[in-house]
Amino acid sequence: MSHPYGETCGCVDVGRRAALASAQRQVGRASTPRAAPQGRPRTATRDAADTRIDVHYHIYPPQIFAQANSLADQIRSLPGVKDWEPTRAADALDRDGVGTAVISFANPTLWSMDREPQRRLARLCNDYFAQVVRDNRRRFGVFACLPPLDDVEGALAEIEYAFDTLKVEGVRVMTSYGDRHWLGDAIFAPVWDELDRRAAVVFVHPELACFNRSAPLPSLELPLDTARSGLSLWRTGAFTRWPRIRFIFCHAGGPLPMLTGRFNLIGRAGPDGEPVRDADVSFCNAYFDTAQAASPSAMAALLALADPARILFGSDTPFAPAAAQASALAELLEDRALLRAIERDNALALMPSLGR
Repeated sequence: MSHPYGETCGCVDVGRRAALASAQRQVGRASTPRAAPQGRPRTATRDAADTRIDVHYHIYPPQIFAQANSLADQIRSLPGVKDWEPTRAADALDRDGVGTAVISFANPTLWSMDREPQRRLARLCNDYFAQVVRDNRRRFGVFACLPPLDDVEGALAEIEYAFDTLKVEGVRVMTSYGDRHWLGDAIFAPVWDELDRRAAVVFVHPELACFNRSAPLPSLELPLDTARSGLSLWRTGAFTRWPRIRFIFCHAGGPLPMLTGRFNLIGRAGPDGEPVRDADVSFCNAYFDTAQAASPSAMAALLALADPARILFGSDTPFAPAAAQASALAELLEDRALLRAIERDNALALMPSLGR
């Protein structure tokens, strides 16, 4: 696939050298104080075609908190969670220069993990999200909530409902399920078969269950679980077996961009028993969002790995402010064509329904 910043999506020739040079320049400049960049205006008066698309935006149906565990109280206490309402949310999006937010549900393990409650939770969330979209055309899209993927029957039923009835943009999956089943586990193959058949967008979000609750370090463990799950997908050949799935790894992939070279040193098992060393190409073909990653080191690593046409703006609302991250990203990226691609154009190319 060709793109404006390189010759091929493999990003191994002109595109890779350009990305590396750009990343190095950006990091060097980011360490030097300078005036705010003279870019596009960041106000609610911006034309709709000049606003950001935020692919990492969480909301919680208000009726679900009564059934959650105690950790959910911490989420409910965040500004704008318990009293989230589309009109107020749209005003906040306008202030942040966001034209469209793709909504998703972040923390299913804060609710009962029994099979039937998880199926009901997914359906409740998806119906609520779909109503939000119907009532607020062009302001919101949806990554549908799925039951845990080890409930293959439930996951397949919700995939069918979400795409065929609700017409969602994609689905949200978690990085791990149950007793450390990361996404490359063979038990999930029927789900990947169906999502590949649909050429689905799959938003990969880390799970709170991945860290020790007695000493929670989510700022560390959540991105690490993204890397664990990404490694699991690569080592089991998932990117080759299901090439039509468009995976989005959030938080710039966590440490994935810094580890692909290490993965290639060992390689993964090929069909003839010889090691295959294609981690960099495999992850270059994936998508990444910028949520909580608009820093010089994170963006330098991401630009050195990723196809620039597959980097998407994300905020991680309500856990992180969109405006501050957008400003930081604008400080890092003086290339305004690249900035616009990340903030809007790449998401529209991936999910054209957001522009309709």
